[in-house]
Amino acid sequence: MAADISGPDVLGRAVEPGDVAGRPQGCPGDRVPHVGDLKPFGRYVMNDVDRVGGVPVLMNALLGEGLLHGDALTVTGGTVAENLHGLAPEPIDGTVLRRFDDPLHPTGGITVLHGSLAPEGAGLGRDVMLLTDGRFSGGTTGLCVGHIAPEAAEGGPIAFVREEDRVTVDISARTITLHVDAEELRARRAGWRPLAHTFPEGVLGKYVKLVRSASTGAVTG
Repeated sequence: MAADISGPDVLGRAVEPGDVAGRPQGCPGDRVPHVGDLKPFGRYVMNDVDRVGGVPVLMNALLGEGLLHGDALTVTGGTVAENLHGLAPEPIDGTVLRRFDDPLHPTGGITVLHGSLAPEGAGLGRDVMLLTDGRFSGGTTGLCVGHIAPEAAEGGPIAFVREEDRVTVDISARTITLHVDAEELRARRAGWRPLAHTFPEGVLGKYVKLVRSASTGAVTG
């Protein structure tokens, strides 16, 4: 993420031990440097980004570095590259948005993890580790692994983690591993039933029925 507002995070998709199927060969964050000096960990806010030209300045810089699909069609009917050409954004300012040859960090703030704890996904911050199948705000600090999927409510492995279980998060290897053998995990799952939904009807009831895992975009339908 070039303009990282939330700090270092890790998102992931968990798989069975030894299963590497579906793992991406490289996260976009491996190629896109962190250039936005933005709060809560930076010095500036989005109003400052607007002052130096706004998001089009950043998009144009990404396009120039070959990090944006300029041929992608947009709602205007034109491509990303065509829209940016029409806007003629100013060059990146070098302070609020750092130049790509002088980034805050060489890689972005989002990393994808794979492992036995999150068969479909997870997310990260730093210092004291929090593991959750929920999300966290842009102001979250500490080592935070969120968006673990499938969620506990769907019977994901995180539902069966117990006190004193060991979990290893290896950011370099992009893995998150629950050190509980398969037989023990099956025993813990025995008799598990999902909780009844608080809103069985109405708009929220419809959402609960249709929404999909965060690992596939949390889309409905």
